[in-house]
Amino acid sequence: MVEPEDGAIEAYWKFFETFNSRDSRVFGSALNFPHVRVSARGPAAILPDADAHAASMNYGRILASGWHHSVGAEPEVEQVSPHKVHISGGWTRFNETGQAILKNRVTYIITLVDGHWGIQSRFGIDPGDDVAADDTSAAHTVKTAFELMGTDNPRAAHFFHYPHIVVNPGDIESIDTPDDLAAGLPGSAMMVTNVETIQAGPTGVNVLLDATFGERIVEALVLVTLVDGRWGIKSRSLIMS
Repeated sequence: MVEPEDGAIEAYWKFFETFNSRDSRVFGSALNFPHVRVSARGPAAILPDADAHAASMNYGRILASGWHHSVGAEPEVEQVSPHKVHISGGWTRFNETGQAILKNRVTYIITLVDGHWGIQSRFGIDPGDDVAADDTSAAHTVKTAFELMGTDNPRAAHFFHYPHIVVNPGDIESIDTPDDLAAGLPGSAMMVTNVETIQAGPTGVNVLLDATFGERIVEALVLVTLVDGRWGIKSRSLIMS
């Protein structure tokens, strides 16, 4: 049996190998569905299956940018469970002469679904210069939101952006309004023990959180985005034990 960390690392490298094939069907074999990419730029499109993913791909646009191939950044395993692994990494795109033309920092949610380790979601900081975001405000947003969620306080809903995306193995949930989120608050004490920024850009920050929830331990990957001058949680992926 493949260990979760090994399966996730293999899926991470397969993601770039298949992307470079320039075949959307081959690329789709590295993913798990439903699949979603989330970033600060625009709404997140949930792709229910491989057909929808293939239809969404536009290699012509990528090739027009001068792209020839991509190289993945060295991955760092952040949080691990038997069916979900969070890996921080990213990519650099190169042209035919080997010149770097674009890079991005991304944290990948890799899941085990029907025996297949694949990329279920990507939380992207988005291409651009390595300009530090106000990650202190982003981290404070995460800490405050999770602590309020544990008290069943409807104010927690105002620390999110909508639609808000929740990633689980084999499932993507889209929460469309603050009322919808408030209705699903756990209402049990949650104590945040650690908040750590792992990737930061001008309008997006990936944050890791550790907390206790009753007798359970919570590990979370959270994408916080700056929209209309306000930091809010755009998406989250939880590991509970």
